[in-house]
Amino acid sequence: MAAAACASLEETESFITCSICLCEFDAEFRKPKFLPCAHTVCLKCLEEIHKNFVIACPLCRKEFSYQDHVTCLPNNSYVLHMLRLTEKNAEATSKPDLQGKPTWCLTCGAVAKQSCSIHSIIDVTANTIKNFESLLNLRDDLKKMRDQGQTKLALAIEKRKEIQTHFQQLSESLQLVLHEVSVQEEQNNILLVEMISQLEANSPHLQSHLLSSGMIPGQDNQDPLLSELMSVVDGSKPEDSFEILKEKMKKTLQCYESKLAEAVAMAKSITYQKKSKIAVWLTDSNGQAIPTWDLLESGFNTYWPNDTSLSPTKRDFLLLSHIVFSIQKRGQKINKQTNFSAVSHKAKPVATKLDEPSSLVKTENTNKTVKLDPSTEKFDLNKSTLILTVRRQGTLKGTVLIKLSSSCDSPFIQQLGKICFHSPKHFSDVIGKTVPELFLLLPACKELADFSYNGLTGLPSTRHYMEAGISLCSDEKGVFKSWNLVFPLRHFEEKKNEMHVKTLQPIHFIGQVMKGIDVIEMLSWTSKHQRSGYTFTLESR
Repeated sequence: MAAAACASLEETESFITCSICLCEFDAEFRKPKFLPCAHTVCLKCLEEIHKNFVIACPLCRKEFSYQDHVTCLPNNSYVLHMLRLTEKNAEATSKPDLQGKPTWCLTCGAVAKQSCSIHSIIDVTANTIKNFESLLNLRDDLKKMRDQGQTKLALAIEKRKEIQTHFQQLSESLQLVLHEVSVQEEQNNILLVEMISQLEANSPHLQSHLLSSGMIPGQDNQDPLLSELMSVVDGSKPEDSFEILKEKMKKTLQCYESKLAEAVAMAKSITYQKKSKIAVWLTDSNGQAIPTWDLLESGFNTYWPNDTSLSPTKRDFLLLSHIVFSIQKRGQKINKQTNFSAVSHKAKPVATKLDEPSSLVKTENTNKTVKLDPSTEKFDLNKSTLILTVRRQGTLKGTVLIKLSSSCDSPFIQQLGKICFHSPKHFSDVIGKTVPELFLLLPACKELADFSYNGLTGLPSTRHYMEAGISLCSDEKGVFKSWNLVFPLRHFEEKKNEMHVKTLQPIHFIGQVMKGIDVIEMLSWTSKHQRSGYTFTLESR
């Protein structure tokens, strides 16, 4: 019985004492505070260990993120109750009359004796004394249940963290799929806009309108039949012979045939993918079949030519089909690389040039061939894009993508494309003329002005929104010395703005703005005192 009393005494003292500073808890400065790990620490110690919104438990070393003040943590109400009982006992006399009504010794955890006069004792009734031992047992049971609950809550938190990791990985995967689809969609849009522009430029009605309105200079006295022939052939000149016209027409036809073959191959690949049936079977970790939806097991395809709006289930099927075929293509590439590597290890070492067939890899479902060494690439006007990067005081403000048109072929464009090919060049530090929602003019720096301007004046003019053009600047003798990059905006063609437009030199069309029109419009709204600190770089790809 004595051993049990001593154990109860030690437990009571440790229960109302902070394990860190070894000071007794109180109701003001050293309030007993519960940590998420179920340990109790006084408020003063908590204020010292709460750093950078993180609490590290001194007892179990676990760290918890806590944004509020530590006073918001829950109090240990049982400790406060024990403190109040202790305070009541302190108000009693130092040597109470133990021979009177029954008293209970909190230190010994039993009925007070004569030797308990220096301990913490309280006055109780006889019935209370009988039930006090059951109360202590209840306290122990509650503590065990609390510990079990804290343990289960901690396990639940760990499981939720595993679920959170799964959803983060799933979100990253979906974002990657969306990025790949966006890149393919952007490439298709660039090719589509380019072909539509070429088709409109080669329209006989459009050419006849340009000839009759005099917008094509130097053709007033030509033979009507010759003018009609020249209007059919892209890039023709008055001095071209019939043989040259035929040769140019053959090259144009070959280019169009190549684009048609590429588009047909891509469309067939997509149709083949849509008509292919995909079946899904699920098994558990022991290989036992898991019952699923009948449509998954029997197989489905995504060929719905008459459906303009897809249901959520069909959208899921379409996404699953795309992912399955993406995995298949990636696996085929890995197998090819693995087989190529195995053959290379077995074969004798042979010097191979980059232009030999062994250094080429054919892409899936296309007729293109991609070289392994990107350094062998060359500037190709029909496939290139100008990239204008805008920064202010070193901070990136945006990029503008200009898809070059084949109709702007000239020595100037060829030289500019080669100099900037995969090598960003400093273009300008100045925003030239600008009228909000009318036009934006950016002058080229001296380093990019020492070019041959031959052939530029013969390029078609530009006046339409989402187009890009070049205007030339000449000296007093009429010699071209520099050039500007000009972007017509949404109100450029309105008659009420003709006075502003007349202040510009003739603008020669070079291509379509595929991305970044919002950046151009933002720059057009800058006032004079807001135009400092801008830098522009130009790159072709």
